[in-house]
Amino acid sequence: MDFKLSYQKLSKLFFIISLYTAMGCKKAPEPALNFGKAVGSSTTNGVQSFTLLPIPNRVFVEKDTAKMSDIIDNQWVAIGNKNPDALQKDNTLLFNNNYSYRFELKKDGKTRDRIELQYTYATALNYAGVSSADYIKDQKLFTVSEHGKGISPQGSKWRYVFSAYIPSSTDEKATAIFAQIHGMCDRTLVVSPDGTQTMLTKDEFLAKSETMIFDTGIGYSKVNNVMGERNGWKMDTNGDPQMEMGFANKKFYISVSSDRKWATNIDDRSGANITRVGPMQPVISKEKFKVATNVFQIPFADYPKDTWVTYTMDIDYCTYNGPLNQITSPGKINVAWSYKNKEDKLENNIIVTDASVDIGRNDATGYYFKFGIYRPSSTEPFVVNMAGFSQTQR
Repeated sequence: MDFKLSYQKLSKLFFIISLYTAMGCKKAPEPALNFGKAVGSSTTNGVQSFTLLPIPNRVFVEKDTAKMSDIIDNQWVAIGNKNPDALQKDNTLLFNNNYSYRFELKKDGKTRDRIELQYTYATALNYAGVSSADYIKDQKLFTVSEHGKGISPQGSKWRYVFSAYIPSSTDEKATAIFAQIHGMCDRTLVVSPDGTQTMLTKDEFLAKSETMIFDTGIGYSKVNNVMGERNGWKMDTNGDPQMEMGFANKKFYISVSSDRKWATNIDDRSGANITRVGPMQPVISKEKFKVATNVFQIPFADYPKDTWVTYTMDIDYCTYNGPLNQITSPGKINVAWSYKNKEDKLENNIIVTDASVDIGRNDATGYYFKFGIYRPSSTEPFVVNMAGFSQTQR
């Protein structure tokens, strides 16, 4: 069935709302800061009367379009942990006289767990006029979200504004990322056993998938739909986030990364380990294509807790030249934060000042923002409230 035919049956109101969602809020105003402490549930100023309201729907954004019922506040879709208390609208901790989003991962023995709100996703409207056959191809290639809203292209300049509330009850041993910007790899870019990088068409890649299986970027022979031995082929795959913000090893940190190799080598690792390198000390991978840099870090004890911390982050993404594996223009990051301290006085500081850094990926599509919790290794419980997001091109 053609998606365009199904949309002719929708009402005019539905179309307008969906169109706004698909286009995104490119010129959304920055939120005014709110430094209030936790308060009880209220209906003052039109705030809804619930206390905690679970958000149940999750979306596999790379493989599926989001339904209208999946879209949260015309901005987000939820991904990850499906527990009812993992993600809730929280009317006990207000931001700008409105509910915030409460994220929680319990101490349940699970690592590499996540519960996040993602800003980039596609709806059926983005596929209006596209045949179901082409949509199925995108599903198989895990590229559905690349047709949606909210993507920051390679080489572009953006301002991201968001606020986080970390409770003082947080364990200093917790390891969690609560905000990140991630790249979108070139899904049909492959590397032959002799090292030749080739960008295939969708049909060419899907034809190759009939005889091999790619798992985390590594090719394996395919026999009776079962993965066999490694066959020497590789494909482009995602790596480290281009920006991550969170806690590890009893520190708060902000790090950025770059990968200038056209087809990412997942085995070539780079990470700015905060226990062995300080701020603005780039860590370069063995093959020298990847760079990771901690642009800011402080001890866990010094991070402002029990108060809303609003981040204003300006990023200039690097540009790359594809198969030549080079950066053609540099990147930059500037980060400011604002919060009320324990004496109820406003702290408003630039914590990263126009730092020249390698930030981005040598991919065609670009980057997307998400916040919440990603717990890469720790099993310690973690709770964070987030609010006040905007993304504007500079």
